[in-house]
Amino acid sequence: MKKAIFFFVFFLLVTTVFCNSLSEFFSYLNSEGSIKFDLEIDIHIEDMQNDSSEKTYIDENIEVSFAMSHWKNYYCEFKKPEFLENIAFVYLDDEEILFSLVDNEPWRQYRVNSNIDMVFNILNNIIWELFNENTYEKEEIISEETVSYIFTPNKAKSALNSFFSGGYLPDYMYFTFVLENENIPVIKELIISEKTGTEYIKLYFSEVEFSKENEYFEEMQKLYYDTFN
Repeated sequence: MKKAIFFFVFFLLVTTVFCNSLSEFFSYLNSEGSIKFDLEIDIHIEDMQNDSSEKTYIDENIEVSFAMSHWKNYYCEFKKPEFLENIAFVYLDDEEILFSLVDNEPWRQYRVNSNIDMVFNILNNIIWELFNENTYEKEEIISEETVSYIFTPNKAKSALNSFFSGGYLPDYMYFTFVLENENIPVIKELIISEKTGTEYIKLYFSEVEFSKENEYFEEMQKLYYDTFN
């Protein structure tokens, strides 16, 4: 129920603020409730544990395949780095269970319902802050192939919102959404950075499909009952 409320709020908030490609994407995703994609994550952040006076940076590259069906069942498989390769996690909402796979073989199950609720509550707060005009200003950039939306923190206004009043996004975080400019806009990139762009987390989406993957999750449900019960 909390997840359903979260997605409804997310959809309502986005469509209220935008009448453009970003709202079209979320509107279509909301109506379908299912999506799958490959995701590459590039992380470039300062190494805070470095004792030298010279700044050094941590660089990581993570690749995953992700699928969501009907806003309730989720699948995530790691492709990189090597030590996580072929490790996957499946969450089945009806069973309220998360279990892991190693090389497509069941490994362990986890009772995480309360943690899942906590994650969604945090995401809910983040989204409210991001799309709140009092804390973030939005800019649209349209090109022939893509549409970009840049969220810039309004420091004067966000300074009035302390962490204890529900502000989850610090005023140095910049967000950029890039979507392919097609009949149904599809997300292509999400970039999170500080003002100079020196430190960043870049997410690259590929093979995006609004696919329900019903057969796969039915197979995972059967696997769960055959293995863990």
